[in-house]
Amino acid sequence: MNKSIFLKAIDFGKIYCGKKVLSDVNFEIKEGEIIGLLGKNGAGKSTLLKAITGIHPYEQGTIEVNGKELKSNYELVKDFGVLIESNFLNYLTGYENLKLLLQLDEKIENEKLDEEIDRILEIVELKDAKKKKVKDYSYGMKQRLGLAQALLTSKTFTVLDEPFLGLDPIGKDIVKKAISNKAKEGVPIIFSSHDLDDVAEICDHIILIKDGTVSYDGPMKKRIEFRLILDKVKKDVFSGYKNIQFEDNNVICLLDEDELVNDFLSCIINNDMKIIEIETNDRSLVDMFYEELK
Repeated sequence: MNKSIFLKAIDFGKIYCGKKVLSDVNFEIKEGEIIGLLGKNGAGKSTLLKAITGIHPYEQGTIEVNGKELKSNYELVKDFGVLIESNFLNYLTGYENLKLLLQLDEKIENEKLDEEIDRILEIVELKDAKKKKVKDYSYGMKQRLGLAQALLTSKTFTVLDEPFLGLDPIGKDIVKKAISNKAKEGVPIIFSSHDLDDVAEICDHIILIKDGTVSYDGPMKKRIEFRLILDKVKKDVFSGYKNIQFEDNNVICLLDEDELVNDFLSCIINNDMKIIEIETNDRSLVDMFYEELK
């Protein structure tokens, strides 16, 4: 089933302190998708997220939400769930912070506030700490409370800046589960991260920012590295493979798709080369990230 487009950036650009930080940025986000936003430090990831959520104005191009231009329809942001530079009242409890947020939101009836807060605190596994003052929360607990804030107000879209930062493996699993379940409700999610293994685990596709623009926008490529020892090597028959190396009778080839794997092995067999030994290694998102940034 084709998913409808929720958000579209068209030739988007942002100038910050007189410097062009982002330019000619184009991408689409569909309903129910989980998008990982990647890039080096200072690439403009946070700037892009702040523009999407209305925190920063933008000077170039357009951002459309359900076909409406964001600049002239900032009321659309009220239905976004946002975790960017979380702010809490440290002298209040976790529960009281969330209740205040819902009261300001004015979209949930007062008699249902407690039920909704408990539901969200259960998701981020902070229900047992709801009466604890935020000043006594650990950094990881504050991160999860920030996620709870985002989930509470997320009606149409969720935007998270570094949601895994400072979390231990258990905390990361909690956040990943919450993100995945929210997406299953049809709500699209975009988040920035440097935890590439976590991105690979839950994302449908990634957007990679390089030199102020999108250098890659699509699914994470499945890459397999083949290391083979052949009885003989006929180099000329491998001319169609760009990521290939030869070391005596050793052949090392990096392939992106299952079809290329079949072609590669058929090429060897059909050209009268015998495989003596074969080893395969899955290449991680880390490899892809650094290759795209070269």
